[in-house]
Amino acid sequence: MGFNFRSLLILSLGFVTLFTFQNCSPGGFKVDDTTLDLASLSEVAGTTPVVTDNTRFSAAKAVLANRCNSCHTGQSGAVNLNFNTETEYIGAGLINAGVIATSKLIYRLHNYPVKDGAQNMPPSGPLQPSEYAALADWVANIPTQVMACNSETQLLAPQIKRLTQIQFRNSITSVFGSIFPESSFPVFGDANPQIGLANDPDILRINEVNIQALYTSTKLLTTAILNQNANVRNCVSSASNACYQTLAQDFGLRLWRRPLTTTEVTDILSGQPSITASGGTRAQVVDHILTSLIMSPNHMFRTEIGAVPIGNLATFNLTHYEIASLLSFTVWDGPPDNVLLDLAANNQLQNPTVLRAQVDRMVQDSRFQRKMTNFIVDLLKLESVRTVFKDSSFNLTTADRQALLTSATNTLDGLFATPNASLLSPFITQSFHVNSQSARFFNLSPNNFGTNMTLQNMNPNQRYGMLSHPAFLTTMSGELGSGIVKRGVFALEQLLCNHLGAPPDNTGSVEVPATVNPAITSTRELLRISHSGQMSCVGCHSKIDPAGFGFENFDAIGLFRTTEKQNVAIDASGTLTGATDQPLVFTNSVTYLQAIAQSSNFRSCMTKKYFKYASGQSPETTNGQCELRNFEVGLSQKPDNTASFVQSLVELRSFIMRRPANQ
Repeated sequence: MGFNFRSLLILSLGFVTLFTFQNCSPGGFKVDDTTLDLASLSEVAGTTPVVTDNTRFSAAKAVLANRCNSCHTGQSGAVNLNFNTETEYIGAGLINAGVIATSKLIYRLHNYPVKDGAQNMPPSGPLQPSEYAALADWVANIPTQVMACNSETQLLAPQIKRLTQIQFRNSITSVFGSIFPESSFPVFGDANPQIGLANDPDILRINEVNIQALYTSTKLLTTAILNQNANVRNCVSSASNACYQTLAQDFGLRLWRRPLTTTEVTDILSGQPSITASGGTRAQVVDHILTSLIMSPNHMFRTEIGAVPIGNLATFNLTHYEIASLLSFTVWDGPPDNVLLDLAANNQLQNPTVLRAQVDRMVQDSRFQRKMTNFIVDLLKLESVRTVFKDSSFNLTTADRQALLTSATNTLDGLFATPNASLLSPFITQSFHVNSQSARFFNLSPNNFGTNMTLQNMNPNQRYGMLSHPAFLTTMSGELGSGIVKRGVFALEQLLCNHLGAPPDNTGSVEVPATVNPAITSTRELLRISHSGQMSCVGCHSKIDPAGFGFENFDAIGLFRTTEKQNVAIDASGTLTGATDQPLVFTNSVTYLQAIAQSSNFRSCMTKKYFKYASGQSPETTNGQCELRNFEVGLSQKPDNTASFVQSLVELRSFIMRRPANQ
């Protein structure tokens, strides 16, 4: 068909990246942006002779190296305390420049013994007064400009992002309309990580499977376009070749999200003479044009790299067409509409006022609500309900799985369509969409529902938020059992941003004592026996297990229960410590989910997850931490709704400019 896969393959090689995981270690602590009352620490500052700025930092580093860094090196589950610059400590949320009273590192070390159930730090014993003084004097005297986060070197990095399956589909339908059977669109076979987000640019690659899927899909798509698009059909029946160039330019602008250059149009049309000379039809020529546009890297990859600056290598301003694309995919998960393309053509999209006005316009569109739904679906891995393996005793059919997913997405769509919906709305709702196919999973009678989904108020003693939805609970459970560890790890990692890492290598199985009868012993108790019998497990599982116990009122397909096995009572109570600033105390699954939703750590984690989902950049890097903090500041000054998240994102300097890739 005249299209060369070679360019696509060569380009894709630049996007294959490696990623690593932290290891698990007991004794780690969590920090976020919560302000704490540390007024008593003011007594510590100034108790040692005044030293120069350089020696203050060195003296503080020496204390951390002596008392903390044996565990807190960033190579384990414990928070990294071994940075080389003050900016990195600030970016990690450990200290606030010039303000002792809100610096959590000092709070954590000063409050010994702690009163919130967390582990004392350092484990070897409290710091000496001189050690406290060195840390406090350092923080109190850091120049406030260190925390400004406005340096050009602290912008996010330039990126090239491959379209996701959803984005590819939205790109095609926005240009050609909803004329395609669902089977026409490619299934890329991308990884859907259990922890993290599936739209992460680092894992969206081009491989042999994806190339074949793209090739097969494109043939189906172009066939439908040739048959049903009026402009294409007119060109095929025309006697003039001028329409070939018109199709390339018009469709190219929408698919490539920018005007094509003269050279690019010439290259696309260069196949026409050979097709005609070999007896090819006009339909084959148009098919070649469409295929070249759809399969081009210019369609498959979004660029956020900017134009090369003249006389200034500090920043790269994104082009107006790049900003149009970045804005449209951020808000709609699809390409720019005519309004954005016109603004880009007139060089208006680097104007903050224009950007804010466009956000106000775009968030009123149902595509924005669907984008927010897609975020929660990805965050909670709800799509996996289609494929997660379950024991045959549950009789979980394909129709059941689809009904559960539809119930979840309809519920989310409805929530985000509500005026002033917030990012946390899905986690506090007590109403879900239900039909006769899905009713049994909610402990409801199918006879009370029809085939259409209707919004149903749930029993407040059984359900609270999407974390109690059967689609989520079915995905996050075992083949037969509730999956305490699986659910616990997910809650810590994905909902509370408490990184655990891989389990230690020296774990093995522990025999259940002969005096214990598994048939009449709760799953929770059997797990406690197993993990308490291995010292290598205790550190991590002292957090993982309580985080999973809170879901125990729900079985492997999300049915609410109070007993298991042979009428063994369910205990879903507990206290989760060490994973949040304040212990989460709960008596059952509903109070557990309420405690999570009310936790400042959960809210902070959701902000980080959205930042990652929308920007494609990690909030863990120094630059990412800086822009995340600017993002959080912007959020704090706006109403608590989803539109504020987009407005705060477009207000970042990194939305219109980027640092050089090598910085």
